[in-house]
Amino acid sequence: MHRSSTAGNWVDLVASRVRKRLIPFVLLAALLLLVLWSYSDTRVQLAAQAQKQRFLGSLGHHPSDKKFGEQQDDLGSDELLSDQSDAEPALHRQLNDELLNEAQAKRPISPAKPPVAPAIDESKHTEPESTSKSLDDIKPDDEAREFASHFFPPPPLSAGRESEWKEKRRRDLAIAYHCVINADQCPAHAKKVVLCGAGRFRWALDGTFERPSAFANGEAILAKSFMYAMDQGGYPFIYLDEGEMGKIDEIVQKISTLYKILGEHVRAVIFDYTGERECMLKNARCLLSDTNEDGIPKWKMFAWDAMGSILPDYETVSRWKWHLTGIPVAEATWLGITLSKDCSMFPYVPFADRSHKAYVLGKERRYFLESKCSWQPEDFKTVVDATGLKLVAGVKEAKEGEEPLPDSIENLGPATRAGFIEALGTAKVVIGVGGPTESPSPLEAICMGTPFINPGLPVNGGHGTEWDGDFVHWKAQHKFLLHYGPPYVYNVLAKKGTALLEAVQSALANPMTEPYLPPELSDEQYLGRVDALLNDDWQALYESKIAGGEFFEP
Repeated sequence: MHRSSTAGNWVDLVASRVRKRLIPFVLLAALLLLVLWSYSDTRVQLAAQAQKQRFLGSLGHHPSDKKFGEQQDDLGSDELLSDQSDAEPALHRQLNDELLNEAQAKRPISPAKPPVAPAIDESKHTEPESTSKSLDDIKPDDEAREFASHFFPPPPLSAGRESEWKEKRRRDLAIAYHCVINADQCPAHAKKVVLCGAGRFRWALDGTFERPSAFANGEAILAKSFMYAMDQGGYPFIYLDEGEMGKIDEIVQKISTLYKILGEHVRAVIFDYTGERECMLKNARCLLSDTNEDGIPKWKMFAWDAMGSILPDYETVSRWKWHLTGIPVAEATWLGITLSKDCSMFPYVPFADRSHKAYVLGKERRYFLESKCSWQPEDFKTVVDATGLKLVAGVKEAKEGEEPLPDSIENLGPATRAGFIEALGTAKVVIGVGGPTESPSPLEAICMGTPFINPGLPVNGGHGTEWDGDFVHWKAQHKFLLHYGPPYVYNVLAKKGTALLEAVQSALANPMTEPYLPPELSDEQYLGRVDALLNDDWQALYESKIAGGEFFEP
């Protein structure tokens, strides 16, 4: 027992001495590991910062450049990104993998590999609590604002203040970039970016509505509605204008560059036919492919197709779903318009307080040519003689050699959009003449409490003098309004003067007593359609069509 106890004490003594000698070595080793780790982390940060500066350098940025908010007197938009086609795609991929990780993005934006690209998994994020869908609540950091100011440079002081929409575009880009590098700081809606290069949007931004205009600006109203939905949904919207930035190939290249930077946060890229063709068939750095792994996937590319009337030769019918239309078209994605806000800006004028006049709808003189017009000059005269109505229209004055308007119609000339809506809202009836087809104007009329006479003709085996409920058998000036009847819409047989007179007399005898807005054109339903566009699983739909052999590669 004594020996065992002594041996045990000896072992304890040795162990104690060993521990005392090892502790300093362990502490020293831990200190060395800490130093090495810190050194390694510093190198990573420096490398990331260098990578960022090389990337910004490819955008025309240098460390000595002025910061966001200062006027760029020495750098114009013509110089910016002029050599973007020479930028190395791998540089952008490295930016996504290194710089964005260094900036604490929770999920790196990795290049997609055709034909499948990674979908955004919102479940990996804890979104900040927010009941607002406004982008005003998001404050982009200096890096994001600096980036946006170099992509869209502010004008020099001598140029005066730039357009409000351009200022907003720069801020939307700053927010979009901020939410890429700080994803955990942004709500989900701010990470759903729309890039747009469709030229029709220019008409909604260049002051068209404030100028007297005789051309049909229905597509500008479509674009205006879409941008309104972007604001209401809190979605960053970045529009690149061909007239401002150069030819369509340059617009496509710049949109492609933005897509490589913003990556998975881009939910939709909208082109018109020229831009879509450029991206799909001509620009090798635009469309996702084996050689362009961070390009735009087809399932994110949409065609702005107001009338739903053109399917390019490089597309199959399965591509219709990616066409965004202003009128309902089978298989296409119908967005339409919203008129809630526009109509609410004008007071409703009761029928008894209106001038005894009818507005004849046709902004262009060609719509009144006897070969095109739904009515003959004597039909208008009959209406005037029978009802005492004054017929007015808003058309440009005739040029030399052009046909005059029918004698029974007084021409008020072109009007601003506000003036035009007021003219509709103070008339007792609006008479369609067959064109323009699917114009928003008849919708504006009924939302101001003015009925619309919608002429049509039987086609494709249709017969009789009235629409039989089959859209295939009837071609009307406004197909959407065939859904509606009196007192809002009178669907009548064109080329038959007695049908016109009967419709006018019925509208006068049974007037609308309040404004009417078809539910499909309300804010609620329109914004719902746009929300669906940005939240539906387009990749899954595309892949199902690929699997079914419905698509072919151009």
